Amino acid sequence: MAKCKICEKQPHEIYEYVSAAKAEGITPLEFVEENEGTYNPEKQLFYCTNCYVDIGMPFGKCGAPVFDNEVYEQQRKNIEALAAENQGNWFYESQMKLSPDKRTGFAPQDRKCHRCNQDVTQGEKGITLESLGNYIITGCPHCFASFCD
Repeated sequence: MAKCKICEKQPHEIYEYVSAAKAEGITPLEFVEENEGTYNPEKQLFYCTNCYVDIGMPFGKCGAPVFDNEVYEQQRKNIEALAAENQGNWFYESQMKLSPDKRTGFAPQDRKCHRCNQDVTQGEKGITLESLGNYIITGCPHCFASFCD
């Protein structure tokens, strides 16, 4: 059964879906499946309006990756986890104020190093999921340029 990823309410428990569905002569679930922009049919998840606003109105379907690159997607998750563990840290707080698709920490948005112009996630020296671990990208693995300066 479909539910909000955050509050775990089902469509029939959320007034706005019940009301809109009644007006259209369909069930609240059908309304969510047909009209809710964050609904992810594969995962049966969506964001209700209150939760969607609370988490900063992220782009895309609920539960879908934000980045098309697995290393950057893990980087985003690492930043979010580190922000939860390090409350009050200026860097993590600043990252959490950004939309999820901008949470790359010090790493370049386009994955290209400013010095050597190589993608930091590609090539023999590129950062992998294994090498990233629970950390964040702070420099280029190819030319060793710092992204923190």
